[in-house]
This record gives sequence, structure tokens and C-alpha cells, in this order.
Amino acid sequence: MKNRLVLLIMIFISMILFSCQQIISVDIPDSTPKLVVQGEILTDKDSSYVYLTKSVSYYSNDVYPTVNNAVVTVSYNGKNVLFKPVGNGVYKPDSGFVPPINTQYSLNINYDGNTYTSTTFLDQLFNIDYVDSVYTVQTGGGGPGSGGPGGGGPGGGKPRSGSSVRLWWTDTRMPGKYTYIRFRHTQLEQQQDSFLRNIVLLDNSQTNLNSQISFQLPRRYQPGDSVFVILKSCDYNMYYFFQAYRAQTSSPPGPFQTPPANLPTNVRGGAIGYFVASDIRKL
Repeated sequence: MKNRLVLLIMIFISMILFSCQQIISVDIPDSTPKLVVQGEILTDKDSSYVYLTKSVSYYSNDVYPTVNNAVVTVSYNGKNVLFKPVGNGVYKPDSGFVPPINTQYSLNINYDGNTYTSTTFLDQLFNIDYVDSVYTVQTGGGGPGSGGPGGGGPGGGKPRSGSSVRLWWTDTRMPGKYTYIRFRHTQLEQQQDSFLRNIVLLDNSQTNLNSQISFQLPRRYQPGDSVFVILKSCDYNMYYFFQAYRAQTSSPPGPFQTPPANLPTNVRGGAIGYFVASDIRKL
């Protein structure tokens, strides 16, 4: 009797579960495409550019369509410089353009009947006094293939032994100035280029005025490895943009990760993206 009762209960539960199954179809509306602006005014000769694309749906696999029929101008010190389309969404000024430092720049884009604007200030960057390296011996754990933030191999564990590159400079700028550092290391044993991931942001409010500063790249290198470093001055808007960008891209997506939110923008008029002016140093 007891077994028959248990069987009847199981059949009853199964009928309820199967009868409650229903396929629900959710329509996710596509967002209206927005103009995406990536603009940089750089003190390197002929390096300044504006790159225009259009946004796509979060669930789309399409590439970002480029915009090649906009009118793009950059203004400073009473001058208006036309940035001409050169293909693939890129706009550049005439050859020989070198922007002056300690100057405000205004961007104006006319596209599809709409106007988009932005402003930024080009602060002078410090000069690098010298570059050296320090050799660090691995302590505990890890091994020849150890990876991690200061490692060089594909494995996990503590950073392996190797040389760290140090940059030395004297920052004469007033507190509240920002520096963007990007570096590429090509490791001989792996032949891998890491330029896109390695971004460091510095706020000189945390350092003493006119004091010499030592900055060590967060990586250990082996004989035969090569390093390429770019330093740029940037304003707070760009500093904030890259902080948000790094927060969204610092780890691989997980099964419960929410879709990324739009990054902060200093472009007005309904576009997204950034416009920045930078004094630049390359090592």
C-alpha cells in the first residue's frame, strides 16, 4: 500500500511539471545605431586622426560599419583645420600637422544632418630622464612557465625571475594631471604581442611636485625579449574613460556577467566615444 501511494504521488508530480512547461519567446529590440567617435590630437607629426564608425547591436556579429562621408574639423587658437577622409572611417589633416601644447582643441563633426562636438586640452608631458632595469629572483612557487601579471609564460603561479624595466622622470606639472602609459612586450619564446592589454593610468595627485619618480613596468623580461613604451598626457575625461574601459575588459566574461554598459563619453550630440589631445613620448 505504501509503495502504491509513493508511486501515485510521483505520477502526480510528473504531470504537474510537464504540464507547466512552456516556451517563452522574448523579443530583444535592437538599439538605434549611434555614431562612434575615436579622435586623438597627438604631438607626433602627422599622427592626429579621427576615426568614425557606427554602433551595432550587442548580440550582432557584424563588424562596425565605418563612416566616410562626415565633415570633420578641429579648431584651436582661432584656426579651423579640416580633417579629410582617407578611407575606412579615418579622417586626417593635411601633411605636416603638429599641434601646439598647452592648448584647447574643439572637435566638430557634421554627419547625417546632426552635429557632434567635443573639447579637450593638450597638456605638456614630462620628459623621461633615463631608463634602467632591475633583476628580480623568483621566490617560492611558480616555475619556468609561470605567468601572472609579472610573469612571462602561459601558466599560473608566481612571477618568474627576470628583469623589470624602470622609467625615471621628474614631473613638474601641477597636481591633478594624468598620464596614460601603454607598453608592448614581444617575448622571444612565445612570439606574442601584448600591446592591446597593457595600459597603466597615473594620477600625479599622488606624487610630490618636482620630485623624481620611478615607475616599474609590471612585467619581468628575459634575454631576447623586446619592449616598446608609449606615454601620453591626457585630461580627466580620458583618464575616466580608460578606467571604465579597463574595468570592463580586465577579465573574461562569465556565465552570469551582465552585458557591458556604454562607456563614458566626452562627445556631445548623441554620439559615443572619446576625443583627446596628448603630448606623446615613445621608448
